Amino acid sequence: MSLTWSPLTKDDAQAMAVLSAEIEAADRAGENYSAEDLAEFLDNPLLELDEGTMALRDGERILGYVHLIARQTIEQAHWMFIGGDIHPDFRRRGYGRRLLDWAVERAPALSERRYPGVPLELHAGSFEKNHGEQILLEQVGFKPVRWFYDMEQELKGEVAEVPVPEGIEIVTWRPELSLGALAVRNAAFADHWGSVPQTEETWTYFVGGRSFAPESSFLALDGDDVAGILLTAHYEADTAATGVKEAYIHLIGTRREWRGKGVAGSMIAHALAAFQAQGFGKAALNVDADSPSGAPGIYERAGFRTYRRNTAYVLALTPA
Repeated sequence: MSLTWSPLTKDDAQAMAVLSAEIEAADRAGENYSAEDLAEFLDNPLLELDEGTMALRDGERILGYVHLIARQTIEQAHWMFIGGDIHPDFRRRGYGRRLLDWAVERAPALSERRYPGVPLELHAGSFEKNHGEQILLEQVGFKPVRWFYDMEQELKGEVAEVPVPEGIEIVTWRPELSLGALAVRNAAFADHWGSVPQTEETWTYFVGGRSFAPESSFLALDGDDVAGILLTAHYEADTAATGVKEAYIHLIGTRREWRGKGVAGSMIAHALAAFQAQGFGKAALNVDADSPSGAPGIYERAGFRTYRRNTAYVLALTPA
């Protein structure tokens, strides 16, 4: 074995998929990615492969990696996301710490180049039972600051009807209304922790991605204007691994003037009925436990139940 260190490249998708499968076999975290999924990830416009990634390699195998993803816009600080993983056989041997240390040291220069003079925070997420990862993050100074719920429900039986508010029409995704949907997304999440406005470039990367399911995504229209969005993804690698076709609700949001009027609830009911008709066996989503819109309660009333909790960790590197 001859271990080397070098940045990720766009040719690494297959090796990363092999690593992902080996990690999932050990961790059973429900995280499944195909080579095609990872090729798309490596093409993220906010990811600088040469300077924002590092991989541990053994020949053509990837044994671990770390990546830094910039935010498309900023407010008071640049909240840069850090992620990665390490092969189960190479954990607790110092390799994960070396990757993390590299990223923490590298992040300020990347951030300064993109947003000169702006304070930087590194943000990481961890599943509640991944104690080794949490210990590693806390060793280098990350602090737990926010909690999120992964929620799901099986799709069986009749979906309870929810009245659509007067003046609202729910329609399937229409590409010509994409910019209107983007405006709703940015308005709806303006007061959500960790959210910054999407740009047209990053929005197009999402709605043009291979996992985006336009036939399972819906818009609430107020006349010709978009008042609400429910955007869904379908991950084929999860279906292949579990045998269950899952509709993952990536975004739900309404304009502020339509909050509390039943738009979100009616879109969810409409979507769940459509998912069932389209052959999905399960629906899932992720939500901020302290969402200012009271989203966890909305989802519980729609039949979703929490099956896992996640923690957001933050490390301030250049305080204001």
